[in-house]
Formats: sequence, C-alpha cells, structure tokens
Amino acid sequence: MIKTNAITLSQASKVYVITKTTLHDHVHNKYQNHSVGVKPVLAQEEEERVARWAVHMSNDYLQCSNCHRRFHLACASDQIDDRMDEVLPFECKYC
Repeated sequence: MIKTNAITLSQASKVYVITKTTLHDHVHNKYQNHSVGVKPVLAQEEEERVARWAVHMSNDYLQCSNCHRRFHLACASDQIDDRMDEVLPFECKYC
C-alpha cells in the first residue's frame, strides 16, 4: 500500500503499529541482501561432505548399546544375526 502511495509511512505506522524507520527500510529494501543469523563456520562443500560422512557412518556401522564403540558391519558380522532387525540392541564382544 505504501509503495502505491495509497497510504503514507506515518499513516501506516499508526494503523499497523510499526515504527516509521522499519517501514521506510522495508519499502526501500535497505536490508535486502542481509542474512539473518550467525555466519556459517563450514563452507557449503564442507557441510555436504560432513553430511555424507554421517550418512555413511549410520548406514555401515553398528554402535554398541553399552560402551558406544562403533563397529563396521563387516567386522561385527560374527556377532550379529543374518537378519538386521535383530541387531538392536547390539552388544560388542568387549562388554
């Protein structure tokens, strides 16, 4: 409404209970290219690499229910049944 001059900034400020400076900044796209929040620590490529690693770890490894050690499925195959639905809870041979 403000951009089409149907209402002034002052009128809109009173009607919608928003400060004039906030309305002015919004109308003039003052913060158009600003992002909200903390800057990321990892680059996008690094974040995707960590995500792929996490999926790999969750798919190919078992975690002991007691000591929380992680075992590759091939290394723990002597400790698990052929059916994966009977694996959980998994207890390693060190517990």
